[in-house]
Amino acid sequence: MKTQFAGSCKTCGSLWKEGDDVFYQKGADGKKAIVCTDEACYTEQGGKPFVPKSKGDSIPEFFKVKDEGQSTLSSVEKKMSNAGALDAQLANIAYSRLQDIEGKFGEIAVPEKLIFLESWARTIAMSIR
Repeated sequence: MKTQFAGSCKTCGSLWKEGDDVFYQKGADGKKAIVCTDEACYTEQGGKPFVPKSKGDSIPEFFKVKDEGQSTLSSVEKKMSNAGALDAQLANIAYSRLQDIEGKFGEIAVPEKLIFLESWARTIAMSIR
C-alpha cells in the first residue's frame, strides 16, 4: 500500500517517505500495526504475506460457490425461483378454470383456449400484486 506519511520500521529501521509502497497490517487486539518496506522484516514481525487480488475477487458474492461445493441462492435467484413457482401456479389455476368452463359449455377452439388462459393468468397475476 502507498503510505500517507513518512516513517520508519520499528524493527529494522527502514525508512519511507509519503507515497512509498510499504507492507502494512492492522494490529489485532490493540497491538500496534506492522509496517515495513522490507517484506521479510514485515513477515518476521507476524505480518501476513501480501496476496494481490485476482480478477475473480470482483465477482459479486451471490455468484460465488462456497468452498464446500455447496451454493446458496442469492436474492435474485430466490426471486426467479419464486417467479417460476408463481408462474406454475397461475398456469394451473387458469387451466383448471378452462376445464371448468369447457365442462359446462363444451370444448372451446384452440385459439380461444390460448386467449382464455392468457387472460386468466393476467387477471390472477394482477390481483396478487
